[in-house]
Amino acid sequence: MPSRTRTSTSVDETATILQQMAEALGLIDTVHPHLEEAEKKLLSIADKFMSSGNGASCRVEGLSNTDKVHLQRRLAERCRHRAEIVTVNYDELFTDSNCEERFEKDRNHPRVFFVFNAEHFISSLRQTLLYKLLNGTMLYPWLVVLAVNSQDFYGHLEKRVRSRLSPDRICVSPTTDISTYLSHFYQLLSKDKFPEMFGFLARCSFAKQLNYLYQMNSDFDVLRRCTALMLTELICLEELTTERAESALKFVIEMHVPAVPLKSPFFNILKDLSLRQIAVLMCATRLFKQLESRFDDKAEASQISFRQVFLEYKQMANKSYKLLDVNSDKIIFEEIRRLGSLGLLTIGNKTTNVSFQKISLPVDVYSLSEQFKTLSLPAAVQDFFAHVSAM
Repeated sequence: MPSRTRTSTSVDETATILQQMAEALGLIDTVHPHLEEAEKKLLSIADKFMSSGNGASCRVEGLSNTDKVHLQRRLAERCRHRAEIVTVNYDELFTDSNCEERFEKDRNHPRVFFVFNAEHFISSLRQTLLYKLLNGTMLYPWLVVLAVNSQDFYGHLEKRVRSRLSPDRICVSPTTDISTYLSHFYQLLSKDKFPEMFGFLARCSFAKQLNYLYQMNSDFDVLRRCTALMLTELICLEELTTERAESALKFVIEMHVPAVPLKSPFFNILKDLSLRQIAVLMCATRLFKQLESRFDDKAEASQISFRQVFLEYKQMANKSYKLLDVNSDKIIFEEIRRLGSLGLLTIGNKTTNVSFQKISLPVDVYSLSEQFKTLSLPAAVQDFFAHVSAM
């Protein structure tokens, strides 16, 4: 195959592109393409709150503190002329002896409470504060937004607190496919604002390096940092070529992303799952491995049924860890749906008999298997999944 022609730019083109790169670099911290849906939902809740005058609440589940800061700022911008904005931070809260007095002051005035790291409040004593805030939404024109890292935050709340919390839930999920990840890269460059720069970068072959970065660490903040560093490298050049642009991205990734074991897009979610949920996902992964060893055709090895996962799970529980045993397939089916809602499994169309409903795995089965090795699991469970028979 002939080598690809490397292209350079004229002096005038280079000057224009470098200027646009500098401007794009200045804007990069304001670009959040992965938050568009979450932001839309949160602002919709805020608009409804302000128009109705009634109290409201919701929880935002996210993986990055940077993401939550951005959403808090956007919420403040939307509400600041019609409500007082109150940021509640766990660390600051318990060094402020007057915090509850501040909450009670002017309580009939519209207020928006944004609670960072609300999972830190789940001890019985501290849940009293959450209860007071959420109960306030029933009495006063308050909007309470609980920003949490943990996926199972809701399950740890006391009944009295859950009864006051709206079911509105916003998930800031990690990027789950490489095509979306590549799209985010170009959106970080503000491609629509800088056509000459984008025209040049579109001729570069970044896919291989970005795929490597995605496999190593798919966190959006890492992508943002590497994109910014690439632009910084390119701005210093006197002559632009596609080869130099590609080399700049490769250099940045190699220098600033440590050589660690593969970190799947779901790593942060995995460590927040319950043991039973992890076991269900591992059972599905084990079945997919078995299928791949039996079929050369990937299409034949790409789907399994709810019932197959349940049977595999029962085998694991009976042989290796009876504490995980369940008395109904409905329990495991519900866990499969939960994993589907988190993006860890892809669930097919509904069937008359849910047992035959199909599921597939949205990531490489072997990359996901590597992630399981990083989790703290009972030895008996690890041993069961350590061996995959070639059936």
